[in-house]
Amino acid sequence: MKDLEINGYFTIVETEILDFLPLLGLTKRELEFMIVMIRLNNGFHKNGDRIPLSQFFNLTRVNKSNGSRTLKKLIDKKMVLKDGEILAINRDFSQWKGVANLTTLKGLPKWIRKVVNSYNKKVASLGTSKETSKETIQIKVLSKSQREKKKKEYKTGLAMMKEAIKRHQEK
Repeated sequence: MKDLEINGYFTIVETEILDFLPLLGLTKRELEFMIVMIRLNNGFHKNGDRIPLSQFFNLTRVNKSNGSRTLKKLIDKKMVLKDGEILAINRDFSQWKGVANLTTLKGLPKWIRKVVNSYNKKVASLGTSKETSKETIQIKVLSKSQREKKKKEYKTGLAMMKEAIKRHQEK
């Protein structure tokens, strides 16, 4: 079996996203659109971006009318936030429709039950939720110097990971 090859091309994804996506019963299109959102936001180190439907079409082959409907469903499920033309993944996973309803946990791995239970407790303690609007959606845009600093940090981290893997293979 080939070892994991770490190159300069990878996308960092929150563990919660990977934990919840398979459990929420999303349609194939919704799942494809979430993967595109992850790629176009996390992959370029952005919290939100203007993503035209044509980009979704190019990456998923879903036509614009179906794409528009799919995107609206994800916004209604509070998985995607929309502020004008800016689209962002909702990082408050407890607001995602269906996360609080994951009560049938039998047969799921223990680590998934633990994650779901921790989010269910968080949702229960929140009470009523606040409506999302332009004021409540905060999309952080990094300046050029901040982007360069982040890029340098990633390269340093990548070099450290490669060195650790190399040392591990030598043992």
